[in-house]
Amino acid sequence: MGFDLYGQNKQKGETYFRANVWGWRPIWKIVTEFCDDILDAEEIKRGNYNDFVKIDGAKSIMLATRLQALIDDGTVKECTDVYEKNRLKEGYAETILMQALDDWTKKQGASCGNDLSSEDHEIWECMYHKIKYNSDSSYPMSVENIQEFADYCKESDQGFKIG
Repeated sequence: MGFDLYGQNKQKGETYFRANVWGWRPIWKIVTEFCDDILDAEEIKRGNYNDFVKIDGAKSIMLATRLQALIDDGTVKECTDVYEKNRLKEGYAETILMQALDDWTKKQGASCGNDLSSEDHEIWECMYHKIKYNSDSSYPMSVENIQEFADYCKESDQGFKIG
């Protein structure tokens, strides 16, 4: 699964940008943190989905300008460094917690969550989801990905759709 962005450039015609789900989430995190005065709340929310929210040309250029400024002044690098440090910690914590869940499962007499009683399986599911889905550990952030998106926004001077 990924995010395909389709836009328009006044001179070149159609523009295209693709990020897999692992790459898009950190890109959009930077956008929502630093560009919430450019995009409205609905655009920010819908940027997390593949439902073809339209970002008009003026906003696309403003995004490009803002993101490039944040890259140039080192803000994106600082954010990326902090994010990656925390992401690695989350990955390590996830490993420890998954081992604890595995140990708990074995104490219940099962080899995996699917082998548990109905009630224990519900508890297992709850724990598993808290470990796996409340984490950025699978979503690496890089300055290069933010730069590619900033370049795309600049190129898409007539706007783009996230879909």
